[in-house]
Amino acid sequence: PPLPSFRQLTFGRGAIDGGRFVPGSRAIVYSARWQGNPSKVFMLREGSLEARALESEGVFLLGVSSQGGAAVLTQPNLWHGTLEGALSVQSLAGGGARAVVTDCFAADFAEDGRTLCVVTPAPAASYLLQWPPGETVYSSKHMLRNPRIREGLAAFFEESDLSFSDGDLLVLAKGGPPRKVAVCKGFTALAWGPGGKELWV
Repeated sequence: PPLPSFRQLTFGRGAIDGGRFVPGSRAIVYSARWQGNPSKVFMLREGSLEARALESEGVFLLGVSSQGGAAVLTQPNLWHGTLEGALSVQSLAGGGARAVVTDCFAADFAEDGRTLCVVTPAPAASYLLQWPPGETVYSSKHMLRNPRIREGLAAFFEESDLSFSDGDLLVLAKGGPPRKVAVCKGFTALAWGPGGKELWV
């Protein structure tokens, strides 16, 4: 395949914490901390050079829905090398947010744009993959990160005993056990490739 091309879309001084295409469009949603200010979620439409900030402040983007919502982490604290906080769904059109779970590490929307898959803590220092929230499909004594849903499959990363960034890439069909796809060293992020035939890490 041809090599990808890259085009700069943001020009502020600060840190970007996440970026997603809005399903079904070329609009981009991301969270960023510009000029030392608290993190906010921004939306950039194709052809525009200026992003629009959503109302909430101090939130980090976790996922974007085909139904016009953003899964955001509020009141985040750093825990075990990742952020933990309350999970809410915020409208990309503006307005208030709907609380989903009070304690969450990661989340993503299923393709219906409504159902969420979340990673939550459990007693005895364990972690749950819930899909939807309240329905546990996998539990582990290791941190689970970056759940990504595609065509009825949840891909996610499970840390090892000794490292935040080394572990296994797993794929789970709802109702079945997870399958190990690869061992990952230095893991930071995960996405389904075009057509749902590849995982990019």
